[in-house]
Amino acid sequence: MKRYYRIYFFLMTVVFFHSRCASNAGKTLSASWYEFTKAEILKQADLSPDSIISSYNEDRSFKKEHYFSGGHEYLIRGYDKGILCIETHFSKEGSFELRRELCDNGNLTFEGIAYKKHFYGLSTWRYCDGQLMQQGVRYDDKKVGVWKTFDQKGRQIEETDYRSIAQLDSMPTFTN
Repeated sequence: MKRYYRIYFFLMTVVFFHSRCASNAGKTLSASWYEFTKAEILKQADLSPDSIISSYNEDRSFKKEHYFSGGHEYLIRGYDKGILCIETHFSKEGSFELRRELCDNGNLTFEGIAYKKHFYGLSTWRYCDGQLMQQGVRYDDKKVGVWKTFDQKGRQIEETDYRSIAQLDSMPTFTN
């Protein structure tokens, strides 16, 4: 009898998940890919530097710090007038990047993942107070699925469905 319930539960679970609408499935797939890829990039970029190279723009108001370990660049930090405003973490082989932009107060204003210099997965923009501004999924720099835009009070003011979520089945992955 227990086996019957297990089979029944399994079948009901499969039916439930397959009955979800395509955009939710794409969103779930993209969110899972994003969280896994972000965690893997941060894990691979969790190194101690053996060298740091700094570069400046012409008037020295913008500084970039390039962090290296064993000859591998794993982090870039950009400072505008001494305030951290850009941070890019690199995977070991350098194909994946977790890009972040920060407001003067230190809050994230953008976060997204690039693969070979093209954006994939969830991209999130925030107002400097931390409130969500815009969020959606990209595939090879193109918007796919549903994108939402919010005002500074957190009210959704726009929603656009760019479709093409079938592409999310072929998101780039880490190779060992």
